[in-house]
Amino acid sequence: MKNYFMAIATALFLLLLTGCNKDGGSSGDGSAIETLADAMAAYSKITDIWNDELRPQLATDDQTFTNFVINGESGTAIVNGKYSEINQSSSNTSYNEFNMSVTVDFKDYTGKNGAKLSGGLHFYELSDTRCTNFTCATHSSYQYYSLTQDNTVLPVAISFLENGKKYSDKVYIDADKASGRLSWDISLLNGKQEKFSW
Repeated sequence: MKNYFMAIATALFLLLLTGCNKDGGSSGDGSAIETLADAMAAYSKITDIWNDELRPQLATDDQTFTNFVINGESGTAIVNGKYSEINQSSSNTSYNEFNMSVTVDFKDYTGKNGAKLSGGLHFYELSDTRCTNFTCATHSSYQYYSLTQDNTVLPVAISFLENGKKYSDKVYIDADKASGRLSWDISLLNGKQEKFSW
C-alpha cells in the first residue's frame, strides 16, 4: 500500500493530460472539498457508514459475498468478497483471527448520517490475537482504498452536510494502518486532484 497513492496520483495526472476527467470539480449541488477539515469530514462520513452500517452485517460467520445487497436509507451497497474467522484454543493458549476483504459498490447509497455515496471502495481488515497464560498480543492491519479499472482510478461521488454546510465532490481514497503502527496514514484527493493527507 505504500506506493498505492503514488499510483493514484499518476493515473489521475494521465487522466488530466488525456482530458478524461473534464469536470474536475464538485459533483452535483454543494461546495467542493477544499480544505483538510473538509477532507477529514468526508472521510469520516464514509468510515462511519462502513463501521456502523455495513461491517456489522458482514462480520458474522465465514462467508463469501457475491452481489450481496445492503439497503441504505435510500439506495444500495453491493458487496463482493469474503469474511473468515479462526478460533483455536487449548489449556493455556488461544488464537483468534478475522480477515475481511470486500469491494463495495455504492449506488446512491444514503447512510444514517445523511451522506450519499456513489462509486466503489475496497475494505481490507486483518486482526489476530494470540494469548498464552493470560498474556495477549494483538496485531491488526487495515486498508481502505479507491478501485481501479483499466489502470484508471475510479472516484466516489459524495455529498454530505457538515456544520450546516452542504458538500458535494468526487473523492479518491487511500488509507491504511499497518500492524504495529499506532496511527492511520490517510490521503484523499478531491475532484480537482488536490491532495489532503493526515
